[in-house]
Amino acid sequence: MSQFSVYLKYCPSIERADSVSSQVAKILPPGGKVDVLTITDKQFSNMKRFYKKNKIKNDPQPRQLHLF
Repeated sequence: MSQFSVYLKYCPSIERADSVSSQVAKILPPGGKVDVLTITDKQFSNMKRFYKKNKIKNDPQPRQLHLF
C-alpha cells in the first residue's frame, strides 16, 4: 500500500525538513511506516488539484500544517 493517509508539513528550508524527518523517526512505533517526500515550493505550486470534476486553484504558498 502506497497511501493510507497523507499529511503535509510546510518547511521553509531543507534543514527544517530534515529536522522534522528526524522527529518523525524518533516517535515511529515498532512496525510503523512513514515515507518522507521533499518538494520545492515551485513544484508544490505546479500540482494539479481536483475536487469532484472541477479543478481548484492552488494556494500561492502552502498553509502550515502540524503533524504533532
